[in-house]
Amino acid sequence: MNLAENIPVWMNQDFFDKVIRFIEKDQAAKVTKFDVNPGSKAGENFASAIFRSSITYKSKYSKDAKTISVIIKVKPVLGPEMAAYSEIIEKSKFFETEMAFYGKILPDIQSLMLSAGDKDVLSPKLLYQSNEPSPVIVMEDVCVDDFTVINYPPTDFEVSRKIIQRLAKIHAGTFYLISENKLDPTAFSQSIFEIPSTAEMIYGNTLEHFASILNDWKGYEKYAEKFKPLRKTYLSKVLKTYKPNRSEFGYNVINHADFHIRNLLFKKTKDGSIEDFLFIDFQLCNYATPAIDLIYAMYHVLSEENRQTRRDEFIVSYYKQFVESLKAFGYMKSPPSLTDLHIELLKNGILEVLLCVCNTSIYYYDFSTVKHEDFLVEDGVKNFMKKLFETPAFKAMLQKELPRFLYNGFI
Repeated sequence: MNLAENIPVWMNQDFFDKVIRFIEKDQAAKVTKFDVNPGSKAGENFASAIFRSSITYKSKYSKDAKTISVIIKVKPVLGPEMAAYSEIIEKSKFFETEMAFYGKILPDIQSLMLSAGDKDVLSPKLLYQSNEPSPVIVMEDVCVDDFTVINYPPTDFEVSRKIIQRLAKIHAGTFYLISENKLDPTAFSQSIFEIPSTAEMIYGNTLEHFASILNDWKGYEKYAEKFKPLRKTYLSKVLKTYKPNRSEFGYNVINHADFHIRNLLFKKTKDGSIEDFLFIDFQLCNYATPAIDLIYAMYHVLSEENRQTRRDEFIVSYYKQFVESLKAFGYMKSPPSLTDLHIELLKNGILEVLLCVCNTSIYYYDFSTVKHEDFLVEDGVKNFMKKLFETPAFKAMLQKELPRFLYNGFI
């Protein structure tokens, strides 16, 4: 399903004139040419239709016409044949979450960073957003500056370190703004786990098949006995992770909450090394334990080898930056301790189990070979899951992680 197949009828001359006049602060600016094309592939975005547009215009500030490229994110309006999916999008308020984060919180954090002498840029620049005639976000298209997605966590630990340090600045910014009563976090309270059908499809069914497959792995039968009951209890457990800690039992930040490698854009040098990166897609932001983003990062920003050998260093790099940023922003109280952070990671280990078992297969299995008809035959899903979990590199990774899950009390 590609939500960007149909261009909204309101995305016309009047709309683009309005956008350009807002950007240029010139009510006489006029668009002379525009085009609109799908900006993402089918299945890449959960709650947005994304378009890429080139806009040529004239304004009083320039003698010659200018052309800019923008990304337009639209809250999709779906037909009656997709009523169930449309209801999920409407109830979730994920698009409104992204508008709130892009429109207010990111600029406030960026201002805090600049005031502290930090010139790191967090995300593509927001150019325009409105609820009329439909919820829409317009951002600069950084792909014209050679930013692009990558499909796997970087093998260079220093790149992963820089990513988690920049994330720590966002966490510190939200923590500081909330402590100063400059930000109300209550709107950021949803998660993908609150959509039962989606949770079951991605996590529940996968856990059930994995428990069965563990019985076939010699020496791992004891783990099967742990995963069988987890199939029934995982949802109630992980929903607690996405609820804010009470002050006496932990601390909270606003998480990106979908912090995987394809929600970053990277710019590379001529030799292929990563020069810069930006965060995108803030539709799932959630106010709760910082463990959410850190656990995501350990499986989607750290390579497997670096996670196995430098996990603690990664956590400390995040923590040091978090504290440093809090101080730079003017936070006067004692910050949460490194012990506090480790407690958050331990008590929310259920999320680590779910991400490891149910999400990381994308780095080990070629899903482009999967056909819809494969699931229509008898035992089609069972056979696919068997093939998936028997993928040698994926199986080896899981077998390394399972003992730690057991000994830390995650399962």
